Amino acid sequence: MKNYLILFCLLFSNAFAGDMLNEITKDNRASLTLRIFNELRHDNTEILNDFYSKDVEFVDPIGNLSGLNAMKSYYQNMYKEVESIRFDFTSFSNSGDRYHFSWDMYLKTPNLNSGKEFVVSGVSEIHFDGDLVRYHRDYFDMGEFVYERVPVLGRIVRLIKNRLEYKE
Repeated sequence: MKNYLILFCLLFSNAFAGDMLNEITKDNRASLTLRIFNELRHDNTEILNDFYSKDVEFVDPIGNLSGLNAMKSYYQNMYKEVESIRFDFTSFSNSGDRYHFSWDMYLKTPNLNSGKEFVVSGVSEIHFDGDLVRYHRDYFDMGEFVYERVPVLGRIVRLIKNRLEYKE
């Protein structure tokens, strides 16, 4: 019985992922966002010209940026040591020009997690102005993303999280 339950869950999750991809491909802005997230690398930031407005505002747990050139520099620097990166959108919604995407980021870089791929979940809030993004904010747990992946610091962060975890 347990094996059937696992099989059902796998089939359901794959069907849901397929449904999500179908929904995204029906929406030009959502499809563009998924494409940019997955094609962007440190050496091809020119693709951002067709995504962000020249005066884009960007916010994430690392900081705030203003302008397309600042975005290009940010990604050139952040992605420099990235060996592989992939985003799976798990859900999205929109209200007019405002979009919210839930995602799982699969990242492999020699600088974190001993060079092994790891997953971080997050949400992006994106506001379009016509065909271009004028506001982009990413929400994710910096501890999960970076701090827990650094050997000594990671042990300390996990210890603190375990002590704060609610237990019945």
